[in-house]
Amino acid sequence: MFCMIYSAVFYGLERFVGGKGRWRDVQTATAAAMLPGVAKLILWLMQLAVFREEAWMELTFRIDSSFFLLVAYFFFLLLDAILTVWAIVILAGAVSEAHEFPLWKGWLLVLTGIGLGCVQIRI
Repeated sequence: MFCMIYSAVFYGLERFVGGKGRWRDVQTATAAAMLPGVAKLILWLMQLAVFREEAWMELTFRIDSSFFLLVAYFFFLLLDAILTVWAIVILAGAVSEAHEFPLWKGWLLVLTGIGLGCVQIRI
């Protein structure tokens, strides 16, 4: 569902500014950018194994009292950030390729689309 929503957003935005890509090309580009999400799922399972129920609690007494768990928490946080940036880079490159845009224009439209998606979720 997430992939379809973002495909529609990027297809519409890039058609609005003169993109030449087909719907199927945009879907393929968006699907390719979701591959780091699989790695994030594996990372989430590892966090579940290490932190157990404290991974989603507001007060984390066990993590706060253990240096190893605190370092592991920040390591997982760093990996999550890297995977998120990687997904955005893949998305910008793939969408700009699908619409035959220069890469800078693809970056601009992807960041605009992500912003629109965040605004839509908040409403």
